[in-house]
Amino acid sequence: MNFTQEEWKSLAENVHFGGYEYYIHKLNRVIIEVPSEELLNCDEDLNMRNERKNYEDIHELFERIQPMTNEGLFELIEEFVFELPESNDKYRLEELIKGTYAFTNFNSEIKRLGVYDKWKDYKKQKQIRWVQNEVNRIFEPEEDLL
Repeated sequence: MNFTQEEWKSLAENVHFGGYEYYIHKLNRVIIEVPSEELLNCDEDLNMRNERKNYEDIHELFERIQPMTNEGLFELIEEFVFELPESNDKYRLEELIKGTYAFTNFNSEIKRLGVYDKWKDYKKQKQIRWVQNEVNRIFEPEEDLL
């Protein structure tokens, strides 16, 4: 797809953090947003429910761009920590992400260490790459089963 870096960034942010699900039309590659079930549970807007129903009825033409899973996010955290320079702070982060409340502890600690912005930039770039891979996956030709 011929998106600008800003368009990929926006799509990645929306796929991972919005109240919508994103689908791509398999033929014309148009991306649409559909209210998520969670959003609909919080909102009684009948138009939003009808909009979702319309896309569910023609789902064979669209494929969902999947957001990164929690497991994928945890792998990102591990990669980020692994890439930090050797230090006591790095060793502390390695131990924190092995324990309970790993996400919460990690976020608190990177703020304390002053690497929160570095983490956010790292995560943004990886999420953009994730969405690009998702879109490419949708349009890769399926292998014939022998």
